[in-house]
Amino acid sequence: TEQRAETLDPIALKSSETSCPESGADSARTAAKQAEHAAAARQQRYSFDASEGFKAARSFRLAEACFGAASDSAAQTRVGAQREALERGLANDQVALRLRLDGALAQRSWQEARAATRKLDELVAPAGASEYRAWLRSTLRLIDARSSEN
Repeated sequence: TEQRAETLDPIALKSSETSCPESGADSARTAAKQAEHAAAARQQRYSFDASEGFKAARSFRLAEACFGAASDSAAQTRVGAQREALERGLANDQVALRLRLDGALAQRSWQEARAATRKLDELVAPAGASEYRAWLRSTLRLIDARSSEN
């Protein structure tokens, strides 16, 4: 039987807590600015490469930690708000893709299902291996088998 996408828990696309690798205020501030710049660049690339979204959230988390280590609470709060907004967007995108996949499977629209599965895998890949990613790979094999039958 086919397992519908909605029966699996979504992967958490929130970046994990991190600490700043720099100890001095000046070096922490420099690391924070570099991480914030990297996060902004990754966030811009996200619309072209879904894997960049999670990487951007991780970079924002690092910037947030380093601004905290540099005792710059205003920058820490600003970057934290950017990270939270990005993580909400990632979660919304994941839900939309899961609905797209579920609908395509229900309609036996294999091309659409394949595209949604690949995009979902691209989105969650930076979070690492998971039961969800294993399910996506299994679903892609099923889609390929079903589409070759037609």
